[in-house]
Amino acid sequence: MKRARAACSSSPMDGEPDRLSALPDCLLHTIMSFMKARQVVQTCVLSTRWKHLWRSVRCLNLDLGEFKDDEDSDSQNSTYDYEDWEHFEDFAVNLMIRHNIALLESFRLQARRVHSKDSTTFKEFRNLRNLTLDKCDLSDDFETLVLFLLNSPNLEKLTLRCCKFSNDSKKKKGTPKPKKTSSSQCHSLDVQCVNLKLTEIIYKDDDVRQLVELLLRISGNLPRNHLKLRKMD
Repeated sequence: MKRARAACSSSPMDGEPDRLSALPDCLLHTIMSFMKARQVVQTCVLSTRWKHLWRSVRCLNLDLGEFKDDEDSDSQNSTYDYEDWEHFEDFAVNLMIRHNIALLESFRLQARRVHSKDSTTFKEFRNLRNLTLDKCDLSDDFETLVLFLLNSPNLEKLTLRCCKFSNDSKKKKGTPKPKKTSSSQCHSLDVQCVNLKLTEIIYKDDDVRQLVELLLRISGNLPRNHLKLRKMD
């Protein structure tokens, strides 16, 4: 019994691998899939066993909230300045360069409101096939959505789940109304998502009319796309 207890209490400090590190890569990757990307990368300092393990993880969860230190960083209403985004973007770019992207099965991006973000720096996702925007704020005249469509030429399925499509009509008096995207602007968008087969919009009480109009106006560049609307109870 004493030997058994001694074996169980062994640690990397004793020169023996711990039980977690002794697990096969597939199980360690599963564990890491529940962690955020920055935490996943930080596992490389645990031991030689973990040094390159993060490079082949099959799920990456990039969260802007990891790059803000204040108490409101986990709040959905939290705003982020340009410096926060710069740190986040630098990390994301280095991560994607060093990770074996060919093994990636799931990619989650959580980026909340950011001030002074230049849309021209939006990255291209040429290998992206399936995109889900969950509870994403699209009340920016659908600029975020348009940027994804413009930069995901091989997208096959788009799911918009419980997103915010329009600004709150109960805003205080004197607040300027958001400008609408004109028909001429929509027609001029060179989206070219010729592989997009399905756009599924799952919504609650939001008015999706403007979003549907946008998709119909650029339907010439989405020749294979089918639109599916589903209202949640």
